Amino acid sequence: MKNFKFIFFHIARLILAIVFIYAGFAKLISPETFFENIQEYRLLPLNLCYILAYLLPPFEIILGVGLFLNRYAKTCAFLIVFLNIIFIFAIASVWIRGIDISCGCFGQSSSLTNNYLWDILRDIILIILSGYLVYEI
Repeated sequence: MKNFKFIFFHIARLILAIVFIYAGFAKLISPETFFENIQEYRLLPLNLCYILAYLLPPFEIILGVGLFLNRYAKTCAFLIVFLNIIFIFAIASVWIRGIDISCGCFGQSSSLTNNYLWDILRDIILIILSGYLVYEI
């Protein structure tokens, strides 16, 4: 059982690290597109959309690298839980309001989706993995 926990811990840590490093770089490549994605949610003023478009991608990369290197992993995992809760509320809000957008989660590779349920479930899985890391560290 101890070996399973050890292996699962490191697999969860590496999966989260890869997801957040990839997502951060995908958005960093085209901040203008990410800015437009954020605007489509219609949740924030224009100035905050602009700031978020330029600050969130490097922040996601830092969190992913922190998990990958196992440095400040508990803090990184906790912040990932917090971010994913925000992402779920944002996705749920556009779903409830009937707005058809690209979530912007993985930069330009994100396509228009009506499958908000999948986006929310994906974020819940990331919360579970991150929460497990927070609990185990």
